[in-house]
Amino acid sequence: MLKFLVDENIPEEFVNELKKLGYDVISIREIKRGMKNHEIAELSKLDNRIIVTLDKRFLWSCLSAGVKPVGIILLRPIKRFDVRTLVNMFINACKACDSPYGKIIVVRKNKVRVVPLS
Repeated sequence: MLKFLVDENIPEEFVNELKKLGYDVISIREIKRGMKNHEIAELSKLDNRIIVTLDKRFLWSCLSAGVKPVGIILLRPIKRFDVRTLVNMFINACKACDSPYGKIIVVRKNKVRVVPLS
């Protein structure tokens, strides 16, 4: 089963909805607020969790610190969005490839791009 770690820039309602849908998901808010991106990436590696974030610079900041995440789902909604939109984007990301491990999956409202992490 896939496991996910949700960045604190995503509303808690999103995490609650994913849990209701049966996903194995933990929010950074449940662990420690204010963690740096590379610390989140290290944590995700310990438990083999895919990071879910809205931060388009997440990967860059991790790689700058010498940390390569196990996988990232980057949600890029339009300026105004609701939790249902984020959940649908997340589900589309999960359907986009066999496994998100070793990849960054960038999801816009009507487009999903899968890129290997190198």
